[in-house]
Amino acid sequence: MTKTSTKPGQEPVPKFILPDRGPQAQKLTDAAWDFAYAALWPKEKFRESAIKAFKNTIVYYLQDDSFLRQSFRIFLEAVALFKKNYAQEKLTQPLVWLNQGYRAGFTQALQCYQRARELRKNIPLYEQEVHALAVTISKYIKRPTRSMLHSRRSTLLLQRDENLLQLFCGFIIHYQHIH
Repeated sequence: MTKTSTKPGQEPVPKFILPDRGPQAQKLTDAAWDFAYAALWPKEKFRESAIKAFKNTIVYYLQDDSFLRQSFRIFLEAVALFKKNYAQEKLTQPLVWLNQGYRAGFTQALQCYQRARELRKNIPLYEQEVHALAVTISKYIKRPTRSMLHSRRSTLLLQRDENLLQLFCGFIIHYQHIH
């Protein structure tokens, strides 16, 4: 849906407005941003208006309402795999990184996910710990209680990947306190 905004003496400029997708979609969009923020830009500070723009971009990756949770887990896995494979890369600002046209950003993260998914056909446990992280966060979002936090942390401890445990803890801090 579009709306126009005008300033005195200027032509109307179409402004895109995202449809309200309900509390579940909003909650998952917020959590997806919190995860990407904690994973990729943990030391950066962003204005509220910028964060809103980032979330509006993330909404498009979580579009399919019938598979919203699956899209959310794929987003998390893609970000985690990107972080794992390109940890030393200098990152652009989130709005650029999330743009579908920018090949070195989320598009590349999705390619990492697709490559892992293909490899899992022949090697079922390939990058299983990344999948476990995505499932863990998805379950925590559904019921963000202290007992669920301990349960999910225990699940990740079994994966024996300290970096993913740090991602989970960073996400929890962002989700609970910086959000």
